[in-house]
Amino acid sequence: MCTGLSARSRVIHFSRRIVVCAIFCAGPALQMFAQTDAPATGKNQQIEQRLDALMDALNATRQELTESQAEIHALQRELQAIKQHGATPDEDVLASGQPATQLADAVAHLQENQDVMQSEVAQHEQSKVETRSKYPVKITGLLLFNSFVNRGAVDHIDAPVLALQRTPDRANGSTGATMRQTILGFDAVGPSIFGAGSHGDLRVDFFGGLLSSGYATSEGILRLRTAHAALDWPDTHLIAMLDRPIFSPLTPTSLAVAGVAPLAWSGNLWTWLPQIALSQQIHLGEQQFGIEAGVIDVSDPPWAYKMPAKPVSAAQRSLYPGTELRLSYSGTGSRGVVLGVGGYWSPHLYDYGQHTNAWAVTADWLLPLPARMELSGEFYRGLALAGLGGGVYKDTVLFKPDAEQYSHFQGLNALGGWGQLKFRMTDKLEWNVAAGQDNGYASQLKQAQLDYNNSYATLARNQTVFGNFIYKPSNYLLFSLEYREMRSWPIYGSSNTTQSYVLSTAYEF
Repeated sequence: MCTGLSARSRVIHFSRRIVVCAIFCAGPALQMFAQTDAPATGKNQQIEQRLDALMDALNATRQELTESQAEIHALQRELQAIKQHGATPDEDVLASGQPATQLADAVAHLQENQDVMQSEVAQHEQSKVETRSKYPVKITGLLLFNSFVNRGAVDHIDAPVLALQRTPDRANGSTGATMRQTILGFDAVGPSIFGAGSHGDLRVDFFGGLLSSGYATSEGILRLRTAHAALDWPDTHLIAMLDRPIFSPLTPTSLAVAGVAPLAWSGNLWTWLPQIALSQQIHLGEQQFGIEAGVIDVSDPPWAYKMPAKPVSAAQRSLYPGTELRLSYSGTGSRGVVLGVGGYWSPHLYDYGQHTNAWAVTADWLLPLPARMELSGEFYRGLALAGLGGGVYKDTVLFKPDAEQYSHFQGLNALGGWGQLKFRMTDKLEWNVAAGQDNGYASQLKQAQLDYNNSYATLARNQTVFGNFIYKPSNYLLFSLEYREMRSWPIYGSSNTTQSYVLSTAYEF
């Protein structure tokens, strides 16, 4: 009998606790409802504070509810044991069922308050960005400020990738600052289609050129970087995108160069191109294998564009899209091994019916090492790779054996790659050291007709080495200091060398 009374008192005690939690949870919500008709001006900060209070109350209530449910189950087991041993609990309590009723009402009330708060949170989040579809959209970005010092002549002072020859008529050193590598993004979640979730994202920056205004030399023109629209099944993904090729998925870590990919034109096949790709994940026990295949629209070398309107590229003239493939293996765990091999093929058609077939074979790796270190990189070997960010800016070279024969194009063979060692010293501080090289075959270049007044046309090899540390004192603020050395070899003559020092400050939102 004493045991039955103890169980009764404990049930009543926990029911009171749940009711108190419900009142505590409902209070901030009711206060918010009472003030929804107030003017919105000047209230954003108060709304954020109330939302934080609501979330704290919700978390506390969930914890209390979880603990109370566990203790209720324990009481039920205790009452069942009493019945089995012949003891008789308080008959009035059992007959009335009051504690159980109170508990059920309290739980229902808590669930109702939780639903209300979740609705308020969703409404608050949605009110940040109004969309026609009413599906949630998030605004993200990287506000990036880079100050730099270059020792030597470079192609672009704020994001150099090529070291030029030092001459009296060229600036052989430079210093400055820029914010035009700032990135703005939009992330959207869409409806379910054919059993698949849908999502999309868009990234733009201000690296599309400089304004002509004389007082706005550091301002840039808005430029589309990447975009994705995807359907996601559990192990299958169909995606239309503007992004780096699927057979070159990795990139080094750097805040100093965001307008182009780090180690661009130094072993990193990176150019953002239109693609449609299908990927399939295959699980064999704890191991995971992936197959990705797609079609890609490949551009001509960037320096070849000399008209205001974009001309038809050699790949587009062929009437056949480029094709790409990647096979991958992923180990278990959050720091598992990732290995991949890929391939690419694209017919190119030039003037007078001349053509070449661009191709590449690639390998990529991500290897976790002891002591919070990580080794990553990529390698490629191919033909006519300038549209992908390789091949020393040249898809083809021009040959003219003698005056009686017509000139003809020949695809330029190229190979290259990069590697990076990352050391995460703490959760807030990491070090990165990386090196890469892009190389065209000198045997072809030495026999070809080249424009010796163009540094891109005569480039035979390009190499970049950099080291940086990135400090992240909070979830949103980043600081970085980077040293980078570039060395570029023309087909004849000695190499050109440039050193760059970049101090970066960034705010993620």
